[in-house]
Amino acid sequence: MPTATTTSPTPPASSPGGWGASSAPSGSGLRSAPGISETVVDEKLRIPAIGILTTGAVGAMLSFYGLVSGLSENARQEIPPGMPPEFERMFKAYLAVAEAYAVPLNALALVLSLLSLLVGVRMLQRKSYGLVMAGVILATIPCVSPCCCLGLPFGIWALVVLRNTEVKAA
Repeated sequence: MPTATTTSPTPPASSPGGWGASSAPSGSGLRSAPGISETVVDEKLRIPAIGILTTGAVGAMLSFYGLVSGLSENARQEIPPGMPPEFERMFKAYLAVAEAYAVPLNALALVLSLLSLLVGVRMLQRKSYGLVMAGVILATIPCVSPCCCLGLPFGIWALVVLRNTEVKAA
């Protein structure tokens, strides 16, 4: 009867695909893997992170303005004189819906803008890979992004950089 030899299992060297994959203490951020320069990783992350920060800042300013104007009583729209009756009826219906949803939508946009600001800062600090990936994905969705004109291109750029083999290996 053959004897079975037992070997002790060796722990994996690192977990794949994240900034926490290094042997550094938990929460310490990105530590470069052997052969990868930290400055190269910094250069690749800098411009998309600044773009995400800009997206969050512009979105925060616009949504804060929308929130304040939605809460003020002076922001009520008036129907222009001389409008045909059918257009006046449609305009009144539009204003009723716009006034009802202005505050909640601007509050949600403000929260998403603040999330984009946090994601940009964490990307510059090279921490919280999962949060950064989730925030960047949200920034690429036009109706969810704080400022869709900036969020889409910078979000796609950030996704490409974050999926880069050098950045992931770092």
